[in-house]
Amino acid sequence: MFKPDQMQPFFTLLVSDPPHLNPQPTPSDYCSGKGRWFVAGMWCLFLLIVAVGSGLGSGFVGGARGAGKWALNVATAMPLSVTTAPVVGGLGVETERLDKALPWGTSIEEERELLYMPMLEEQLRVMKELGMEQVDVDDQFTFRKSEIKSKKARIGNMCFKSDIFRNVRMTYFDAGNNVQVYNSLWYPSYEYDLPLLGIDLISLGLNRVLTVVDFQPLHPTEEYSSKYIDQLASIRDQYSGLQGTLSGKIYDDTSFFSKQMLFGRYTDEAHVGSEVAPAFKEYLKAYTELAGAAEPNKDAAAMAVVKERQCAYDVYSAAKDPAVGLFDAYFGKEWSRNFVHKYLFTLCGEEEEVPKAHNFSISDTGSVSIGAGGKSSHS
Repeated sequence: MFKPDQMQPFFTLLVSDPPHLNPQPTPSDYCSGKGRWFVAGMWCLFLLIVAVGSGLGSGFVGGARGAGKWALNVATAMPLSVTTAPVVGGLGVETERLDKALPWGTSIEEERELLYMPMLEEQLRVMKELGMEQVDVDDQFTFRKSEIKSKKARIGNMCFKSDIFRNVRMTYFDAGNNVQVYNSLWYPSYEYDLPLLGIDLISLGLNRVLTVVDFQPLHPTEEYSSKYIDQLASIRDQYSGLQGTLSGKIYDDTSFFSKQMLFGRYTDEAHVGSEVAPAFKEYLKAYTELAGAAEPNKDAAAMAVVKERQCAYDVYSAAKDPAVGLFDAYFGKEWSRNFVHKYLFTLCGEEEEVPKAHNFSISDTGSVSIGAGGKSSHS
């Protein structure tokens, strides 16, 4: 591939006349041998730019939408990552927009690694192999930064769909050393009574690390578990640090959680690479294989039952998800409420405000305090 500073001599060669021709053909020359050199050169230049644009533009899951890593500035035929200003006439995309698009390369704090970004990227790779289609997300939820100086943070979101899944949403929350969160939820289409795949990976202040990955059942019965979930035992048994159980202080109803849930609490991030990442990858593989073998049931009554159970899940999760209070603290209650009802749990409705399972507060230094029932304790 040519570098930008190497391309100019090549372009000059394409459009320059051979030495024996006049430097600037006259209008009548375009029908002569002289003109054909000039016209051919311009066509070569045009085709080269188109070819380069097509190759770079297809190198990312969302590249065709103009927000991928390899989007081109069509006015300069250079990657937008080196463009510092929008192109006149709206033909380009601002660099800032590329910085917002997931996956991110660096944290909002330069020295901090994006702890869970490798897992987001692994999921993107799997979904690309499955041929999933990226779905537009409302601009207010695609990307947001905290507007409070002491609460330096950002959140990015993506959604996908396929024939089997009506919605797969992905969220990354980055507040440097204070907070790293990766959350994803896979909603099967109503023709499938498959469990939901729920992923919650959370690190607060480097010393409070929570992992939850589960095939979340539509029905809390042994028959349902035997059909879809029990086979995970052989994977879960390999990871001793992820065999915990949920606390009743957060979730008083565990009907949407399985006995094979990966659940772990750590006091540092050392186990994320050695235990959380490989376990996540194995559960993701098992889930996509389960979904790929599933048979659709288009009976209206059966589909209604699946929708009702997914709706019940959304209602319960909107009230109990501990991250809701975190969104309030960083981005304000109005945005947080819209985010919960219009992006995270769209089947829950918004007739009344749901109580939060946790209250969060952010200190002047940005450290996170978390507590239940209005009482806070530092993480």
